[in-house]
Amino acid sequence: PGLAHTPTVAFIAMADSEPAGDEPGSSSSPGAGDAVESEEKSAEASLVPRESGYSYAHFVERFKHPSAQAVVNEIRDFVNDFPANLSRLAASRRIQGFLKQATPKLLQAEAFNTEEDSEVAGEGLEKFVVLKLYKLLFRHDPADIREDERAEQLLREARSKAKTSPMQEVVAKFTPKQREAFEAAAAELKKVEQFRAPRDKLSCFANAIRLLENLLVERVFTAEGAGGTHWITLLAALILKASPPNLYSNLEFTTSFRSRMTQEERKCLADLASAFVLLCGGSGRRLTSLELGEGRGGVEGDKASPALPLWLMDAGVTFDFEDRNAEDLLFGEVEELLDEYQKMISALRDLNGGRWGKTFDT
Repeated sequence: PGLAHTPTVAFIAMADSEPAGDEPGSSSSPGAGDAVESEEKSAEASLVPRESGYSYAHFVERFKHPSAQAVVNEIRDFVNDFPANLSRLAASRRIQGFLKQATPKLLQAEAFNTEEDSEVAGEGLEKFVVLKLYKLLFRHDPADIREDERAEQLLREARSKAKTSPMQEVVAKFTPKQREAFEAAAAELKKVEQFRAPRDKLSCFANAIRLLENLLVERVFTAEGAGGTHWITLLAALILKASPPNLYSNLEFTTSFRSRMTQEERKCLADLASAFVLLCGGSGRRLTSLELGEGRGGVEGDKASPALPLWLMDAGVTFDFEDRNAEDLLFGEVEELLDEYQKMISALRDLNGGRWGKTFDT
């Protein structure tokens, strides 16, 4: 149903079932999904609650302030009109473009007009918009579900052979204290499925990486002769231990819809993607997170896939099947391949007609 006439406070609260304070490393607090009081016009309505630092619960409370009404209305329209059939790349570009123009407007509102509010507004809007669209963004494509199922099957097979694998040899060297740290990193990685916001998923990934890096330093795995391959092997062992559900989808979702990433965080996702490929091998699905590394595909000898032209991204063309043979296609992928052809034909028609005024004849 449409959201055009949803009252402001109800719209802010609606569909955000993830507790607003339920973020990695924070204690739970009342969130946007909790029941909210009905709107009352009183002297208290004009008061702006302020505190230092960012928390989503605090952002939601300030977002209910009347001065943010215009931005709330824009988000309601954006969510209402969001297409259901966009590719992940096209959806990401659409959302990032909207956030880029909506954030400065929110910073003009009384509730967000101090110098310290830039982070609060940017982080809060990203999470708010993505949570509203979550069902259209996370594992919405049947191909993502197939890739997750493929990875989970391969992880099960790898666990059954773990005793003789190089990864098990790495873990076998751990002292009891190091093994405890390794278990803690695996537990952190497994938490990623509990969260829906890109920032929160990224926090789980980054926390697991930091725990593993501390262990790495202690074990002196970076000594001469170990190199980056040993680090990726250790990461693969961590993934195998944690076996987090839907790892492919979580990596791609976080990469696509997290707009504020440091270089360290980008490397974190690229390294995890490299370890994922080491464990599960490549497939016809493009792994965007693998391309975050600086000029590398992550696994030694591989090259990152070249970025597609923006007009192809916007059209939803992915070239996911470019290196596949007909006999390798799964039954469920035939319809996806046909859809890819149709998108390409439509893009070529638009491009040809727009530049030369001719009709592209199929």
